[in-house]
Amino acid sequence: MAPLLSSVVRSVAAALLVAIAAPVGAQVPVAPAPAVEPQGRSVQQPAGQARAARATPPLDRLVSLDFRNARLEEVLDAIDKQARIRLQYTPRAVPVDKRVSIHVKGATVRAALTTLLQGADVEIVGTKDGEVMLVPREESGGNSVREDTTGTVVGRVRDSVTARPVKGVLVSIGGTALTATTNDSGAFWFAKVPAGMHQVMARMVGYMVAQREVVVQPGQTVGVELKLRMSMTRLQEVVTTATGPRRRMD
Repeated sequence: MAPLLSSVVRSVAAALLVAIAAPVGAQVPVAPAPAVEPQGRSVQQPAGQARAARATPPLDRLVSLDFRNARLEEVLDAIDKQARIRLQYTPRAVPVDKRVSIHVKGATVRAALTTLLQGADVEIVGTKDGEVMLVPREESGGNSVREDTTGTVVGRVRDSVTARPVKGVLVSIGGTALTATTNDSGAFWFAKVPAGMHQVMARMVGYMVAQREVVVQPGQTVGVELKLRMSMTRLQEVVTTATGPRRRMD
């Protein structure tokens, strides 16, 4: 700070001397004060480039990594922050404590995750809303026919008003015995869903049932987003709570 102030004082003093020496009525050019650059602030990405990055499918976004003998969870966090993919997974399926090394520059998210997750029984799935999920892959039990005639359904449940993920929602696949409960991020997934057309339904106390129709293709993954709307009873409770009880004044 002291060198900067000294530079400013010298500039001002020089300008005053020139003004005193100049003839009356003459225009004296004034040197602009030195620019002060902010410190500790990251350079923002131009708006056009930021929009282009968001438009790129999540698995095709680029990352640069330089890790040696690091925990897998640490490297996954770095990919998540660089690519802004809102990476979702469960430690029950992903060996987060595994030590890994990776050195890549300008690699796609798909390539980086494939390298890191070698040997892990998970499937890498990109969703339309820019997220990536690491979905557990169930064992086929040697039944090759079942393997070839099933697919995977992944999705997320959100509140229709706030758009926030809803935790603890019971999700089911119509016509099957498959059920799942959404995690903290509102995410859910089903493996080994029979190929064909199905209704994906989400139920939770205080909300109306939400459902979407999906077509499952053999060996493919389909994504779906469900939005829960409050039931009239719950909505009335919220309004009453917000306004508060009225007291009669005698």
